[in-house]
Amino acid sequence: MAYSKGGKGTRVRPVRKKMELVSDPSCDKFMTSPPMIAAANLLDRCGFSDMINERADWDPVQCKITPGDGAKAMVIGMFLNKDRPVVSGVAEIFRWAPVDVLFDSVSQHTDLGRNTLSRVLDKIYDAGPSSMFRSFADNARTMFDVIPRFIHSDTTTVSVEGAYLPDEVPDDDDDDDDDPVEITYGYSKDKRPDLKQYTLGYAVDENGLLMEAQILDGNCSDIEWNRKCIDSMEDTMRSLGLVYVADSKLADISLLKRMVSSGRLFLTRCPANFGNCLEASVLREVKIEAMTEIEPASTVKNATKRKIWETVRTVDRTDLRVIVVKSSSMDGKGDNAVLKDREKADELMKKFVTEYNCEADAKKFFGKLEKKISKTIFDVTAEFSSRTVEERPRGRPRQDGKDIMRRKTWDVNVTLTMNAEKAELLRRTSEMYVLISNVPSKDTDPEKGMSAEELVHLYSGQWRVEGMFKTVKTPALADGLYLKTPQRAEALLFLINTAVLLRGLMQLLFRREVAKIPDEELPRYGHWNGKLQRNVTAEYFIQHNQGCPIVINSSAGTYRFADEAAKGTQMTIFFMGLLGIKAGEFFG
Repeated sequence: MAYSKGGKGTRVRPVRKKMELVSDPSCDKFMTSPPMIAAANLLDRCGFSDMINERADWDPVQCKITPGDGAKAMVIGMFLNKDRPVVSGVAEIFRWAPVDVLFDSVSQHTDLGRNTLSRVLDKIYDAGPSSMFRSFADNARTMFDVIPRFIHSDTTTVSVEGAYLPDEVPDDDDDDDDDPVEITYGYSKDKRPDLKQYTLGYAVDENGLLMEAQILDGNCSDIEWNRKCIDSMEDTMRSLGLVYVADSKLADISLLKRMVSSGRLFLTRCPANFGNCLEASVLREVKIEAMTEIEPASTVKNATKRKIWETVRTVDRTDLRVIVVKSSSMDGKGDNAVLKDREKADELMKKFVTEYNCEADAKKFFGKLEKKISKTIFDVTAEFSSRTVEERPRGRPRQDGKDIMRRKTWDVNVTLTMNAEKAELLRRTSEMYVLISNVPSKDTDPEKGMSAEELVHLYSGQWRVEGMFKTVKTPALADGLYLKTPQRAEALLFLINTAVLLRGLMQLLFRREVAKIPDEELPRYGHWNGKLQRNVTAEYFIQHNQGCPIVINSSAGTYRFADEAAKGTQMTIFFMGLLGIKAGEFFG
């Protein structure tokens, strides 16, 4: 296959050598690790490098390596280092690796230098990182037959320090949609309002695989993200009948009506101000004794217990399923909320002045107190009374009493009373939450319908998308040259997202294959030589297989395990087999 990009020349792709597994101890030119081989293999099977080479605008004559290989090298580096994604010193990661086997255009590790990879980031940005990520995610699902049913969506903010080069920052007056994201001040989920930030919008399926990843302006709201995500995934949602799950910011009446009218399904948490205070209305109505306990979503010890109650409400001529959930993880929060309201009301009472010179002032300031107290669970009443106060000037008093000054004062006797109805609503609001959805019930649609219990378990899976943010928000070891422009930062995040997706895909393949193994046949590759757990992770594979080096002789086209008799070697062969990579075909 030949590359022909940019119209400036043609570059013939080198044919990768097909390596043969041998036992000859003399093949000792290069060394690599199974996790590196696995990452490269999965990227190749999903067409990652080819996709970038086809979409990027690059000159095969001038470029030392293809942009696809540069991107692949950076992704592998991030894949191997979850806690601190490494994007600095990529060449060192491959110093002892057989780069001519792992890549199409890399002949030595120094080809992956900082200047070369910086230019790769420029090319990736110009090609559209968001659309490329979407294509790669679709390719991965198609390749490994992953059919999602649900989408979990959320955003987070990433605070940044420093500044880009002034001549590299785009003109603010340019309205081109291809401009990089605006790194600016906004609502900080990092609790760092003093720093500028950008926003990440993620959507993952129930398997934990990223379906959509967008880099947004620092002041982008969750409502705006939901609109962007739903528009971007409209065809996929409609064709697969996916249920879109998000937090309470999805509960925007115009957005929900649009989803209902187009037949798209959603599940979200009801905010306090939605639908004429729908949440408060149903919480007042529900009877605790009438709630039904459901099975825990997890089998772990002390798993959260939940009780539910379901009804139907019409909001702006749209019928919605409404589910009240009482969670054991929220027990006791109601009493704490009542206590905090009591402390707040007591503090207001201490600050209130009870004596005034006129009735108008007394009523005016009591009105202000009453307004503040009304925001708590307490009611306040007052009795106004007047009295005459006599005062004498300093010095010896006159015997006739003519120096006595008399004035009328008004006293306010305030009484604070707990409102039982408001207190009960506060307890319920603190210990329960309300879900709203247009997903049909099983009675109305046996095929696509879901029970209230299934919807509650589905919403509890929001941790899948929230867990993605940990890796992405970990400080990256990035060379200053990489990120001197916001365009490169956006391209770099595309590669980090790809590494996150790659880990999720590997974990899914492990668990899918392990699930097929009977309990009595599970190998003893777990912790402390115990049986392998079915919830095996990509991180476990990386940590426990780095110590099984593979020695390679590229010129002879052969490779071998450093210690064929070691248990670690058998463990590596087993794990690679779960990924569909046979022992004799690691470099096939």
